[in-house]
Amino acid sequence: MTPSFILILILTFAFGYLNGVNGAGSVIATVISSRALKPNTALALAIISMCIGPFVFGIAVAGTISVDLISLNAVTTPVIIAALGGAVGWIGLSTFLRIPCSTTQAFIGSLLGAAWAGFGIQAIVAPGVVKTLLALFLSPLLGIAAGYVIVKVVRRFGTWVSPSINGWFKAGQVVL
Repeated sequence: MTPSFILILILTFAFGYLNGVNGAGSVIATVISSRALKPNTALALAIISMCIGPFVFGIAVAGTISVDLISLNAVTTPVIIAALGGAVGWIGLSTFLRIPCSTTQAFIGSLLGAAWAGFGIQAIVAPGVVKTLLALFLSPLLGIAAGYVIVKVVRRFGTWVSPSINGWFKAGQVVL
């Protein structure tokens, strides 16, 4: 194993750890607070899901990031090390300072910055960046709209339901 490979491996593990530190709490908070799952069960389920997710659902997002954001000739060892190092540094600092951050946005920004620094602006694939930025900005808005509609539907049709429906809602939280 080369020193570069070992460094990439260490940075990848650090990124994965920080991703879990920043994201796992959000993922399991609702099922714990609603008592749908016990904390240890929810944490175990989150860990298992994060580990097997790429094998079950594929790595389409990683493929999009690696092909649509920067040109293939810019995907070099120094760019990968700089992108991972920048993302790990920013996520680590913001976590330490208790500033909310997105690991996805940190990595995409670091990757674009590293490719730009190493190969110039021509290394950036503009249509892919536009598509990714649209997804990053529109997905929260679509989530808010979907949540609003779902709450309205549940309230509309749930006014005549007995409290025994709560068991179904708890089970639904675990599935979703």
